[in-house]
Amino acid sequence: MNTNDLILVNQLVSQRKDEVAHDLSDSEYFEIFAAEQALKDRDLSYDEIEDGIVDGGGDGGIDAVYLFVNNTLCREAIKPEEYKRNVPMDLEAVRKYRLPQQPMS
Repeated sequence: MNTNDLILVNQLVSQRKDEVAHDLSDSEYFEIFAAEQALKDRDLSYDEIEDGIVDGGGDGGIDAVYLFVNNTLCREAIKPEEYKRNVPMDLEAVRKYRLPQQPMS
């Protein structure tokens, strides 16, 4: 990614953070932004994306995780017996990486 692209992405992230999560640190919001971009085809709400953030120690480097059963996000424990056979399940794990740069603000 060239310097101009990085500047544009930084501006986009900063603008979006100011709109929806001005109380989060740059690093905390970047986790949400990365998950939002990785899952943009899933059309998840901000709250659904935020609920999947699992960043912390002992997580193997995974910053967010989402389970979809029958193309629907699972936000609670599931009971496999409630589903018919061969139900599609997708496990999406997100790991962010941010190039060293100036702070967003």
